[in-house]
Amino acid sequence: MAAEIDDLELLNKYREQAKNRLFDKLNRDTEYFENYYSDTEINELLTIAFGKNLPIDDIAGIIHQACRIRDPHYKAPISELTVRMDNIIEVRKRGFPFPFISKPQFNDYVNNKVIPTLDKFGLPKDKAYVGGSGLTSTTSLSGGTQDTDWVIYFSSKKKEQEYVNKLLDKFTEMTTTTPKVLKSGEAKKYKQGLVEDYKAKKRIHKQYIVAIENGKKINLFKDENKVQNYIVDFFGSTPTDITPKVFGDNDNIPQLKIKLE
Repeated sequence: MAAEIDDLELLNKYREQAKNRLFDKLNRDTEYFENYYSDTEINELLTIAFGKNLPIDDIAGIIHQACRIRDPHYKAPISELTVRMDNIIEVRKRGFPFPFISKPQFNDYVNNKVIPTLDKFGLPKDKAYVGGSGLTSTTSLSGGTQDTDWVIYFSSKKKEQEYVNKLLDKFTEMTTTTPKVLKSGEAKKYKQGLVEDYKAKKRIHKQYIVAIENGKKINLFKDENKVQNYIVDFFGSTPTDITPKVFGDNDNIPQLKIKLE
């Protein structure tokens, strides 16, 4: 009887912590997420996860993924989310996400695609994580192509600000090259956009992450004209997204740390 009481107390504590984690994430991004599940359904999912010894971030993340607003609307049943619990346990054991079928294949992708990209754009490599539905399933709940979501963390807000300053210097540098990569007016517009967006939203928009390649400016992602650039062309048949963040500030859930050499 005492053991049962202890287990119940642990379960209740687990539920409380997981709900706090889940609702914190949902409340931070109401534009793209809403709670699809009743308290009874969430408790059932958390009880199943507790029995599988699933970390709180993993089950909160699985439910969070399922709460993304979709058109047409789709609410994943508990049975589907239970399978995703087993999937993430498998992924953590083997150390790579589902879009890949072997560790050598994943390592090849990391060494030939991810690391060169981070080096090209001057992004840090010490806190690199894979997130998204690739950790929990071979297919996306949204029905789209399964991609690989990377989060590249700065160790502090100070480090992020230093990176912003380097980007501002990069735009200035583009006006002094021979031939010039950017005209002064264009560089000023990019710098102003970066500063204003960073000040307003407290993060670096990916369109302002740039490098110079073959005498031309390249954007990590879509620029202000909504033209897809480097990340789409370079990664090709392996759809990828790379998002910079500050570690400890609304970290992704679930996520798997990947050691980059």
